[in-house]
Amino acid sequence: MLTKVARALQRAQDVETAGTQTAEMELGEARPSKPCASEVQRCTIETQTEEDGFSTQTKKGRVPKERAAARKVKQPVAKQPKKPTAASKAKAKKKEALPASEKGGAKGPIAKPEGFKKSKRPKFRPSVIKVSAVGEVGTKTYAEMLTGMQEDPDLKGVGSNITRTRRAGDGALLLNVKKGADVRELLAPLRSKLENKATVTAMEPMVTVECRDLDQGATPDQVVRAMLEQHQVEVSSSAVRFRRGRDLGTTVAVFQVPERSIGDIEAKNRLRVGWSYGHLRLQPKE
Repeated sequence: MLTKVARALQRAQDVETAGTQTAEMELGEARPSKPCASEVQRCTIETQTEEDGFSTQTKKGRVPKERAAARKVKQPVAKQPKKPTAASKAKAKKKEALPASEKGGAKGPIAKPEGFKKSKRPKFRPSVIKVSAVGEVGTKTYAEMLTGMQEDPDLKGVGSNITRTRRAGDGALLLNVKKGADVRELLAPLRSKLENKATVTAMEPMVTVECRDLDQGATPDQVVRAMLEQHQVEVSSSAVRFRRGRDLGTTVAVFQVPERSIGDIEAKNRLRVGWSYGHLRLQPKE
């Protein structure tokens, strides 16, 4: 009995509740039902609101393909060469009509042939006069000697041909001779003034000379005498060396001469030693 009464009361309450909701909906005051938690979570994962600083996201958190394609930077298109105008064509025809001398070559360094070597200008080596004091001397002795030579009126001609004074490793005076001056002419006045005080010697740049096709029996004294008589060049007999010649029974004399005598040797490249003529030739530098 009680059960039936409870069911009847429940039905009456349900009917009353349904009637109240119907009335509210008719009056426009019905409240929207709240979505469940599962629906809210699904909406949050699938979509997000497109406010400032937000963009539509997929389930994996990546930007959609449509938006990613829009964000890509467009690649610059290569510019096509301009078509030649009438003015440029006329200018090209005018240049072709000019002679080759007026066209002008291409700018830049000129290509050099293979194996080309730039020739180096030979460095000038001056002749030097060495003045060595006799006996035990010091720096003061050489200074006094140089002062005496500079103040001597008889040595003014020598001083005008000297370009520099310096000292050697052993303390001797070295006098650089002017280019073109004959060092042999400067030795005589210096030796006469410094007699018994110092020894005066000439130091000239030397070159090596070969004299070919000499007799096998030629001697150093014969070569020295021939050079002095025929070329007026002094050669030390101890510096003359011999080696076997190319032809049987011939020899080659090798010695050094001052560099100033090259011109005379090249102009007259023959040397008579004994009964045969030898040919003078500058030995190439290695």
